[in-house]
Amino acid sequence: MGRAPERFEANDADDGGRAYFNLEGRESRPKRNDRPVKVRVAQARLTYTCKQVRVAKRRAFEETNEFKRLRRHRSGAEATNSQLARLGMKRLRVRGRRSVH
Repeated sequence: MGRAPERFEANDADDGGRAYFNLEGRESRPKRNDRPVKVRVAQARLTYTCKQVRVAKRRAFEETNEFKRLRRHRSGAEATNSQLARLGMKRLRVRGRRSVH
C-alpha cells in the first residue's frame, strides 16, 4: 500500500477528486508509466472519478476469500457450460421441456 495523501480536493462535477502527495525527502519519485499521477517539483497530484473509486473497491473485494466463497458455485456452472460448448452443445434450438425430450 502507498502513502497517505497530504490533502484532498473534491470535484462536484463527477463526484471525484484530487489527492496531493508531498514528495520532499523521497528517494524515488512515482513512475509515470505505472501510475496516473502528475509530478511537479515537490508534489504529485492524483485525479480520480467516482467510477474509478467504485471499480477499485470492487476489484479489492474480488480478491478476498469471502468473494471467492460466494462465487464458487457460479464458477462451477460456467465451467460445465464451457465444456459442453466445446463439445458442440452451444445453444438449445427449441423451447420448453416437451421439445427437449
